[in-house]
Amino acid sequence: MRSHRRVFARLSVVVVSTCLLLALSASLVLSADSLLSTVTVGSRPTAVAVNPVSHRVYVANYAGGSVSILDGVSDTVSATVSTGGGMAFPLAVVVDPLAVPARAYVGNFWSGKVTVIDESSLSATATLSSGISMGGGPRALALDPTSDPPKLFAAVYGRNVVRVWNATSGALIQDIQVGGQPRSLALYVGGGRRRLFAVNRATNSVTVIDAADNHVISTIAVGAGARCVVCDPDTGYAYVTSEYAGEVTIIDGTDAKAGTIAIGASPRALAIDAIGDRLFVANYGDGTVSVIRTGDNTIESTVTVGTGPCAIAFDSGDRKAYVTNNGSGSVTVIDSALSPATVAVGAQPNAVAVDEGASPHKAYVSNYASNSVSVLSDTGKSIAWLGATPAFAAEQAVVELTAATPIRMADGSIVMAGTAASRRAPCASPIAAVFWRLRGETAWRRAEITAGGNTTHVEWRIVADAATADAAGGIEVAAMDAAGAVVTNSDGGTGGVGATFGGTLDVSLALPIDRDALLEGGGWLSAGSPKERVTFGVEAYYPPEGDTPVGSLTVQLPSGAKLAATRLERLSVVERSATLTGECTLGRLPGYRFELRATDGGPASARSDAVALRVWDPTGTSIYSVDAPLGGGNVTAR
Repeated sequence: MRSHRRVFARLSVVVVSTCLLLALSASLVLSADSLLSTVTVGSRPTAVAVNPVSHRVYVANYAGGSVSILDGVSDTVSATVSTGGGMAFPLAVVVDPLAVPARAYVGNFWSGKVTVIDESSLSATATLSSGISMGGGPRALALDPTSDPPKLFAAVYGRNVVRVWNATSGALIQDIQVGGQPRSLALYVGGGRRRLFAVNRATNSVTVIDAADNHVISTIAVGAGARCVVCDPDTGYAYVTSEYAGEVTIIDGTDAKAGTIAIGASPRALAIDAIGDRLFVANYGDGTVSVIRTGDNTIESTVTVGTGPCAIAFDSGDRKAYVTNNGSGSVTVIDSALSPATVAVGAQPNAVAVDEGASPHKAYVSNYASNSVSVLSDTGKSIAWLGATPAFAAEQAVVELTAATPIRMADGSIVMAGTAASRRAPCASPIAAVFWRLRGETAWRRAEITAGGNTTHVEWRIVADAATADAAGGIEVAAMDAAGAVVTNSDGGTGGVGATFGGTLDVSLALPIDRDALLEGGGWLSAGSPKERVTFGVEAYYPPEGDTPVGSLTVQLPSGAKLAATRLERLSVVERSATLTGECTLGRLPGYRFELRATDGGPASARSDAVALRVWDPTGTSIYSVDAPLGGGNVTAR
């Protein structure tokens, strides 16, 4: 047998980048969100968290002392995991999509425990103590998966501390003293800063913590009824609602109070549109959402929604805010033009979380009084350009992705490499991970980071199986930076952010048509012993008109079975190495597929030509392969 030589064909690449979608806005067809399905879960569901990589959805059942884990592809319950039974009272849940395997953390208010759930086994694998029981336990959680080590923070309501654990090992790191009754957390990573903001209900203050070394930087007084907090992932500014004062307090990038904004009655939850420089605030008392321009801190609009708006989740890809109306059993969807649309859901909708890794995106709403989760989606949305549907249809990416032309290796695998760079301004954020999937797949896989790990510019590489990649016709790539990887969940799930992708691209695996490509010849090669020969004859080329090659291929296998091509699909020649694929019969049975790779080593007298053949049955199972130099004959590839 000859030594294995690297034979590859370069593939053309068509990239649909989020940075280009502004120019393609005429091709973007939008339609309203609608109720896709309703899923029954446990008793009194509160907080919701989504893993956008695997599409697992975690729902904390407050009265049930459990977490319902949904398969976000089928929107069915895969498992129900106990967090301590009916007296645990889970109030917060976060999920780490970067961990291997992914993990969810559930804060139980009454038992004072944090339950750790392994996503691969869908079971509880550890329990962490917050140092208190019988009430006053974790009311909010925050996770920084990109710190070293990854850190989990819990606002321990009854102890006036933020407890910090090593999120991987579960080891206790530190208790940080904060104000009275901490109930909400926000986390920021970027521009060389790591900040944790803890909202203290009883003392109407915010404790600003350096999340890198866990020391308190400052304590900032806010208005009466301190409630929720959110961070702008681009600037690092924090915004805090004061429910009784009817205002929002601004904390700037120097960790100082920068002012207040008077808004509607009883403001609770907040959400940031970093791309549009907007802050959305749910005013529970008057059924409105205040939209604030973060550039000048003025109110751009007041949008009327339903009764008792209590939670907001912002879809950074589709530029939409989802607002749960607790008193009217509905969700108001506010688009980038600030136009509202209402969707009826279950009774007393509480929390909402968005899966930006799904195509199209989905929003999950916990209905507290009807023990269910409503699934919303804009199923009519499509991107009518090259037939591709990128998973992240953002108007502007915060991570810029590039991809080199994919390469087909000698073993048939497809290798693609590229870069990912932070575009956040003014504070760039390190790239946390790059993911990929074939077109038509749902779950994402992790790409290999080959250079620049934990910096704002990385190089990545993926390897895809040829048969499945060719069938898919393309590869989607997505990136997540550190600012998008941090997750928080507060105030019964009504406050917080989930992990989000910062940008995607779509790569077409279409081979270029080389009108001058030619493969012809014939001969024999050994199939393991001198007496076991494979004989063949081939002729393939592109006609002056047409996108598929014409010609013939016949092969006689050692078993006596004859292979005959019935349709040629693709011919490429690179550096005198040809690849021919198509459909064939085997022993007169139809539905088989073949790939013939031939290397033209020069004149026939040199006898340095080589041929490799693979055959798949109608189910896609590889049933025969041979790879050897010619024992006689000649091939021409040019």
